[in-house]
Amino acid sequence: MNLLFATHPDFLSLTLNYAKPTTPSVSLASGTVSIPETGFLIFRTPAGTRNKVVISAGIHGNETAPIELLNQIISDIVSGQLEPKVDCLFIFGNPEAMNAGERFIDTNLNRLFASSGEEKIDTEYLRARIIMDQTRQFLENASHSVHYDLHTAIRDSFFEKFAIYPYLPARTCSPTHINLMGHSEIQAILLQNKPSTTFSGWTANNFGAESFTVELGKVAPFGQNDLSRLNGIDDTIRKLILGQSRSDLPERLPIQFQVVDEVINTGKGFTLCIEEDTANFTELPSGFEVWKDHETSYIVGEESLYIVFPNSNVGPGQRAGLLVKPMAGITLA
Repeated sequence: MNLLFATHPDFLSLTLNYAKPTTPSVSLASGTVSIPETGFLIFRTPAGTRNKVVISAGIHGNETAPIELLNQIISDIVSGQLEPKVDCLFIFGNPEAMNAGERFIDTNLNRLFASSGEEKIDTEYLRARIIMDQTRQFLENASHSVHYDLHTAIRDSFFEKFAIYPYLPARTCSPTHINLMGHSEIQAILLQNKPSTTFSGWTANNFGAESFTVELGKVAPFGQNDLSRLNGIDDTIRKLILGQSRSDLPERLPIQFQVVDEVINTGKGFTLCIEEDTANFTELPSGFEVWKDHETSYIVGEESLYIVFPNSNVGPGQRAGLLVKPMAGITLA
């Protein structure tokens, strides 16, 4: 481990100090570990596998609990306590924002994963290009891949832990992965209704990965997280990288929600008619005015909707929230 992390105690410390490993790779009894770029660690089995797992955290720099969780998993691999049976890529997404204790430096990184589009020279645009390049190289020969992009939320939530499943035409979230989310103590799954420019959306769209954005509670600074609250997702990730499957049903299955609409800042006197401290999954009753601008407004129809990620502090053209409803036949208590 010292050869790989030099004088640093672990991968997180190495990343936050922008340090280079002493050696390009280290051979373990179970495979080879390498660090091709700051914030990227690759484990390869001796023969290599076409089943691949990508676990990312720190796309938003102040979402520290998943970063600490992933760092512990990596430490267990490098120390030999955990011996993966599939090739794995582990990513700390935004080291500059992690060091600053901020969600991002210039631009929300999790809106920049598009195969083409506007090019800027700022911290997150450059980082997004690096993340896509490294992930593409890792997944290009995969026959099956899983990607969990781990986050925490900036606000309270009626469901502490929930996941977002990216949209792909003619694909639905499989019972196997719904069960895995249940075992991970994920309480709700949002099924997106159109492609997105999130990291998990990019891996799903470009590589057919079984991808999820996974929200794991609320933002807290480094050292102030109770990682025992993440035992469910910790166990699931370890089983994924051990190549182990689960056929048993979880104690509770996640409630599935369908995304109905995105709230987009129209830039024309746009106002989000929702308090800043509104919790995720707050019900918006029929007739509720969600947003308005100089030309129009959005009023909830006959069926109640629920708001997720309400955020008025976004620029024109950016998402200010998601409007969702439970899947048919599901009644919320």
